[in-house]
Amino acid sequence: PGLGQLSMLQGLYLNSNSLRGSISDHHLSNLSRLRYLYLNENPELVVDISPNWLPPFQLYEIHLSGCRLGPRFPNWLATQTDFSELDISNAVISDAFPPFWRSLPSNL
Repeated sequence: PGLGQLSMLQGLYLNSNSLRGSISDHHLSNLSRLRYLYLNENPELVVDISPNWLPPFQLYEIHLSGCRLGPRFPNWLATQTDFSELDISNAVISDAFPPFWRSLPSNL
Protein backbone atom coordinates (compact mmCIF):
# COMPACT_ATOMS: atom_id res chain seq x y z
CA PRO A 1 0.00 0.00 0.00
CA GLY A 2 1.00 3.61 -0.50
CA LEU A 3 1.95 5.76 2.46
CA GLY A 4 -1.35 7.65 2.35
CA GLN A 5 -3.28 4.39 2.76
CA LEU A 6 -1.72 3.63 6.15
CA SER A 7 -4.45 5.45 8.08
CA MET A 8 -3.66 3.68 11.38
CA LEU A 9 0.02 4.72 11.28
CA GLN A 10 1.18 6.47 14.45
CA GLY A 11 4.90 6.71 13.77
CA LEU A 12 6.74 7.38 10.52
CA TYR A 13 10.41 6.60 11.11
CA LEU A 14 12.31 7.06 7.86
CA ASN A 15 15.35 8.84 9.26
CA SER A 16 18.85 8.18 7.90
CA ASN A 17 17.68 6.11 4.93
CA SER A 18 19.30 8.03 2.05
CA LEU A 19 15.85 8.78 0.65
CA ARG A 20 15.61 10.75 -2.60
CA GLY A 21 12.66 12.53 -4.11
CA SER A 22 9.86 14.26 -2.26
CA ILE A 23 7.17 13.71 0.30
CA SER A 24 4.15 15.97 0.06
CA ASP A 25 0.99 16.81 1.95
CA HIS A 26 -0.73 14.37 -0.42
CA HIS A 27 1.27 11.54 1.18
CA LEU A 28 0.37 12.67 4.72
CA SER A 29 -3.26 13.76 4.32
CA ASN A 30 -4.87 10.49 5.50
CA LEU A 31 -2.56 9.91 8.46
CA SER A 32 -4.82 11.37 11.16
CA ARG A 33 -3.29 9.16 13.89
CA LEU A 34 0.29 10.16 13.14
CA ARG A 35 2.14 11.31 16.29
CA TYR A 36 5.83 10.77 15.47
CA LEU A 37 7.45 12.08 12.30
CA TYR A 38 11.12 11.26 11.72
CA LEU A 39 12.38 12.19 8.27
CA ASN A 40 15.70 13.59 9.48
CA GLU A 41 19.11 12.99 7.93
CA ASN A 42 17.86 12.46 4.40
CA PRO A 43 19.63 15.31 2.55
CA GLU A 44 18.13 14.39 -0.84
CA LEU A 45 14.55 14.30 0.50
CA VAL A 46 12.37 17.32 -0.27
CA VAL A 47 9.46 17.91 2.11
CA ASP A 48 7.07 19.61 -0.31
CA ILE A 49 4.07 20.83 1.69
CA SER A 50 1.55 23.34 0.32
CA PRO A 51 1.65 26.69 2.17
CA ASN A 52 -2.02 26.50 3.25
CA TRP A 53 -2.14 22.81 4.13
CA LEU A 54 -3.82 21.87 7.42
CA PRO A 55 -2.55 18.51 8.67
CA PRO A 56 -5.11 16.04 10.07
CA PHE A 57 -2.76 15.08 12.91
CA GLN A 58 -1.10 16.51 16.03
CA LEU A 59 2.51 15.42 16.31
CA TYR A 60 4.35 14.77 19.58
CA GLU A 61 7.80 14.54 18.01
CA ILE A 62 8.92 16.27 14.80
CA HIS A 63 12.38 15.53 13.40
CA LEU A 64 13.07 17.09 10.02
CA SER A 65 16.73 18.05 10.36
CA GLY A 66 19.02 17.42 7.44
CA CYS A 67 16.31 17.22 4.79
CA ARG A 68 15.05 19.91 2.40
CA LEU A 69 12.23 21.57 4.26
CA GLY A 70 12.75 25.17 3.06
CA PRO A 71 13.44 27.68 1.77
CA ARG A 72 10.23 29.05 3.31
CA PHE A 73 9.35 28.35 6.91
CA PRO A 74 6.67 25.62 6.89
CA ASN A 75 3.33 27.18 7.86
CA TRP A 76 1.86 23.83 8.86
CA LEU A 77 4.14 23.75 11.91
CA ALA A 78 1.98 26.51 13.42
CA THR A 79 -0.90 24.00 13.63
CA GLN A 80 1.14 21.62 15.79
CA THR A 81 0.50 22.48 19.43
CA ASP A 82 1.17 19.21 21.28
CA PHE A 83 4.80 18.50 20.37
CA SER A 84 7.59 18.13 22.90
CA GLU A 85 10.41 17.65 20.37
CA LEU A 86 11.11 19.73 17.28
CA ASP A 87 14.29 19.55 15.22
CA ILE A 88 14.43 21.48 11.98
CA SER A 89 18.17 22.19 12.02
CA ASN A 90 20.00 22.08 8.69
CA ALA A 91 16.67 21.87 6.86
CA VAL A 92 17.54 24.48 4.20
CA ILE A 93 15.23 27.16 5.64
CA SER A 94 16.28 30.70 4.72
CA ASP A 95 13.05 32.41 5.76
CA ALA A 96 12.55 34.59 8.85
CA PHE A 97 10.94 33.03 11.90
CA PRO A 98 7.15 33.52 11.73
CA PRO A 99 5.26 35.27 14.56
CA PHE A 100 3.90 32.01 16.02
CA TRP A 101 7.47 30.99 16.82
CA ARG A 102 7.55 33.44 19.76
CA SER A 103 4.68 31.63 21.49
CA LEU A 104 6.36 28.22 21.53
CA PRO A 105 7.27 26.82 24.95
CA SER A 106 10.78 27.76 26.03
CA ASN A 107 11.67 24.19 26.98
CA LEU A 108 11.86 23.02 23.34
